Amino acid sequence: MPHILSSLELAGLMGGAFGIAIGVAYLWVRRERRALVLEVRSLWERLDAIFSRSPMPISLYDLDFEQGGLRMLDCNEEACMLHGGSREEVLAAEVTMPARNAEELARVKTWFKAPRPAELWRGETTLRRLNGTEVPVAYVWTRVEIGDRELVLAVERDISEQLKAQSALLESEQRFRQLIETADCLLWKARVREVAGKWVWKFDVPLSGLRQRLFAAAHVKFEEGELWRGFNLPELASMNDRCLTAIREGATNYRQEFPVLLPHETMWLQEQVEIGRVADQEWTLVGVIVDITRLKETEAAMRKSEERNSLVLKASNDGIWDFDVAAGRMVTSERCRAMLGLRVEEMPLSSDGWRLRIHEDDLAEEETAWKRYRGTGEPCVYQARFRHEDGSWRWFMVRAITVKDDQGSLVRVIGSHTDITELKRNDSELQQGRRLGAIGELVGGIAHEVNNLLTPMLLQTTMMTDDVTATGPLKAQLEPVIAAIKNARELTQRILTFGRRSAVNAEPVELSAAVYDHLELLRHTIDRRVILNVVAPTTPLWVLQNRTDIAQVVINLVLNARDTLLEKASGGTLQNWTPTLSIRFATVNAGSNRSLASISSEEANAVSWHRLTVRDNGMGMHEDVRERIFEPFYTTKGNGQGTGLGLATVWHLVKTMGGKIEVETRLGVGSAFHISLPAVSAPPPPLPPTAPIMATVPRRSARILVVEDQPEVANSLRGILDRWGHRVTVVNDGSVALQRLDEGAHDYDICITDLNMPGASGFDVVRSLRDNGLPLQVIAMGGYLTGEVLQRLQTLEVDAILPKPFSIDDIEAALHTVGW
Repeated sequence: MPHILSSLELAGLMGGAFGIAIGVAYLWVRRERRALVLEVRSLWERLDAIFSRSPMPISLYDLDFEQGGLRMLDCNEEACMLHGGSREEVLAAEVTMPARNAEELARVKTWFKAPRPAELWRGETTLRRLNGTEVPVAYVWTRVEIGDRELVLAVERDISEQLKAQSALLESEQRFRQLIETADCLLWKARVREVAGKWVWKFDVPLSGLRQRLFAAAHVKFEEGELWRGFNLPELASMNDRCLTAIREGATNYRQEFPVLLPHETMWLQEQVEIGRVADQEWTLVGVIVDITRLKETEAAMRKSEERNSLVLKASNDGIWDFDVAAGRMVTSERCRAMLGLRVEEMPLSSDGWRLRIHEDDLAEEETAWKRYRGTGEPCVYQARFRHEDGSWRWFMVRAITVKDDQGSLVRVIGSHTDITELKRNDSELQQGRRLGAIGELVGGIAHEVNNLLTPMLLQTTMMTDDVTATGPLKAQLEPVIAAIKNARELTQRILTFGRRSAVNAEPVELSAAVYDHLELLRHTIDRRVILNVVAPTTPLWVLQNRTDIAQVVINLVLNARDTLLEKASGGTLQNWTPTLSIRFATVNAGSNRSLASISSEEANAVSWHRLTVRDNGMGMHEDVRERIFEPFYTTKGNGQGTGLGLATVWHLVKTMGGKIEVETRLGVGSAFHISLPAVSAPPPPLPPTAPIMATVPRRSARILVVEDQPEVANSLRGILDRWGHRVTVVNDGSVALQRLDEGAHDYDICITDLNMPGASGFDVVRSLRDNGLPLQVIAMGGYLTGEVLQRLQTLEVDAILPKPFSIDDIEAALHTVGW
């Protein structure tokens, strides 16, 4: 019989079951709690890894409507670096993300309050870092719920480099488009596909400079997806075939030329196309088209000019030649052969043949020109002397270029020769004139100083002769000294003439008569073996010159001819040769003579010229000697046999006289000097002579101020003037003389001053006297009396001039001129 539990047993049993249930529940709850803790801990670690250790800047913001934006609550390390500080510094700074304007703030509020799930908020802004700098950022916002608060989780990114790259890309694209628009070419791009045996084209043709011109000229509307629609291209079909053939054959590029017929002209274009395969039946083509119309026109003009070139080759004054290196054949113009005196079969067929005709002294110049040409590519240009077939040398200006094949091998040498012999001669004379002018300035100054030395010597020796008896031995001993001093004075006068220091008193002179006068004197100095042959002119030859200058020219030319004739005669007896010196006269018009046609504009004012020719059949000259014969002190004679001033003096005298001197010479045959002087009309007949009126002025004592810085000259002059009873005051400085005259100008009757003085010049002294109206008589001394100096003295109204060196008689004449 079953046992029926009592209420007490039942209560105990239920209490035990409840306890077990409680225990089981506790254990279950404990287990679930532990699992939840582990899950929460794992989730937090993942969130911490995402937030704190993320490589992206992540920030947690609270919506702050009072500040008008977002206020930062927390941020990770990357966000701190973006803001430019540590986490504590960034949070302490209470960084905010303000809205840019009220409209944006309203949109943010609306987004924040929208029911979840709301879309992400994206945008770009400028973030101000803690150091004050600004950086552009892009951000993404999302709403998160933490506790009972809704916050904004932001992911931010620095986009500085991105913006720079975008800006550079935009600028590059803009520049490229500007280049395309302004370039004088046409660029196009096309994608070509073969579909079921048909070709499908898709063009991209930007508007360029050349395309604009084409559309404007053809009156065609621009379409960017079309290339030649609306244009008249006769060769369009063959152009397409050429393109498809290149594609089928696997070519990477091709080139073609074609015309475009426009309403008013035909334009020639050249197209370069690059081909790239992008798929099995698909290709990309890029083409560049340029305008070659002018090139085509030039080629046509060149073809038309070939006949004219052949005529120019015959008619040109230059020698033109073309050497075919491979064939060894030279083609030359007729002028080229004539310049060298050669026939066609005599023309050299190699570069060595040309070089054999170049003067050995000019080979280095030729080599340098070719080296420069090979180094720089500039045309080969040089000057050299070439040997003519008659043995003479001719100066040529050579211009040459080379032509090479595609492999760089020399195939042709083309050039020209220009005869510059006459230009070289004129240039040589010009350079020589400049050198001689400079040397003339130098020797003139030296001669001036020599005159200062000769003056006291001449004065003292003549004073000594006056003090001795006429038959005494001292007088006989002094006479050769005085003669030597006078000879030295003549030499300095020649040097001054060479240096253009002497005065020129031009007067009408009958040229042939002046030459005859001096030939009579020279006959006694010419060897009797020399035949003097003079041909008189049929009419008088009048020139406006200085008779002394003409004498100098004649004497030097005749003596020079005599010397070369005697030199040739001393070499031995020559059969059928007689030393001959010929004098000829002629009158020529300025324009009828080739050499005279090159004279200066001042000389060309003369309607005609009278020419004196001195010719000899002596030794002749080498070219290098001919170029130097007018140089001062240059002589081919031995030591002690010549001064080298003869022909130099001739050259300077002729130039001073406004004339021209030309030299004609041939080695072993002789030389000729042609002197051309401007012709003038015959002077009127002279008036009947009248008896001169001589004023006799008795010598009396004068108060004389001598201004001279050379002590020897001053003392000698003082001694002579003291002997004559004059009262003399000597000063050796121009400024001192001016002071003396300012203090007491009425203490002197005469002022004798040298022109070249220290302190103040003699010109200054004379000018002061004349400006102040002082009544002193002025005598000027100088060894530097050029025509310009004499003109200045005349302007200053100088009463008398003493050219140095002067004698006692010269001093007495000067004093007599001023009335003492």
